[in-house]
Amino acid sequence: MTGGPHVLTVSLTEFSKHTAQIMSEVENAGTPVLVTRHGRFVAAITPVAGHVESRVLTEMAREIGRTRAREREDGVTRVIPAEGGCPP
Repeated sequence: MTGGPHVLTVSLTEFSKHTAQIMSEVENAGTPVLVTRHGRFVAAITPVAGHVESRVLTEMAREIGRTRAREREDGVTRVIPAEGGCPP
């Protein structure tokens, strides 16, 4: 991706199998990760680094928006629960 950090999207199964490798990518390369379960976003893992954090969160929001747009185009609607006070 140009103009922002790369965002890695992985399934929960893949994350479980490769946790150490994925966490190294987050820590060393600063790559944020979105984790999905059955195609729905369930977690976001971001590196902890001052000003970079806001860029990461912005790019993650864009990725979620792109995914939702693709779902609308495909006629698929997925509800992401607002647990923990996060807006849908």
